[in-house]
Amino acid sequence: MAILAKGDVANLFSERQNRGMAITSRRYSNGEVTVLWKPELCQHSKRCWTELRAVFDPQKRPWIDVQAAGTAEIMAQVRRCPSGALSYELRHGEAGPGS
Repeated sequence: MAILAKGDVANLFSERQNRGMAITSRRYSNGEVTVLWKPELCQHSKRCWTELRAVFDPQKRPWIDVQAAGTAEIMAQVRRCPSGALSYELRHGEAGPGS
């Protein structure tokens, strides 16, 4: 599977919107931070679950457990998502990459 550049991900997102196709977004919250996952954008680089398995575990359902680590650690890991499929929102309004 080819890894898409950030610009390619943005183009894919825009193309889907222009065609009237919804981008699915799943939300996982601990009350302080909400992690958003857009499965259509995920490149399956495995970075999230190999680097922070306590939170991102593809063997579990739901596969994201935002109770399993601190907010700062979760935010730092989400920022490392190469595809932009993961993003976050803080309770007081700050949004992270891909939001």
